[in-house]
Amino acid sequence: TENGGLYRIDIATDGAAGKITQLAAPRALGRPDGMRALAPDRFLIAEIVSNQAATGPVGRVVLATIKGDSVDYRLLEGGLDAPCSLTVDGRYILVIEAKKQYHRDPSLIGKDPGPIRAHFVPLGDADKP
Repeated sequence: TENGGLYRIDIATDGAAGKITQLAAPRALGRPDGMRALAPDRFLIAEIVSNQAATGPVGRVVLATIKGDSVDYRLLEGGLDAPCSLTVDGRYILVIEAKKQYHRDPSLIGKDPGPIRAHFVPLGDADKP
């Protein structure tokens, strides 16, 4: 969401959306984009932390672990340039950079963003309970 929150939506027995709960978190997510489930209580999230045009690459991949009505985030990879999508390939997370700021920031529109990169990030123990 725009406030950087993560929410759980209960599913009723008929499949309809039920109660919505904002999970208590140690911090707000920074412009989350890609998200992939590893397990019912663990998700990978690609997020853009701040204005990259001013500060350089500040995107990251975090592991979100949900416990009850709370979520905790663990940094898996930082220093990415506007990560927008991710998936798991064996023991690696494949993360794609979008460099979205070159489409949105008036001072960068029309400039060469350089190559769009894909990164392989070790999954480590992120898929383990």
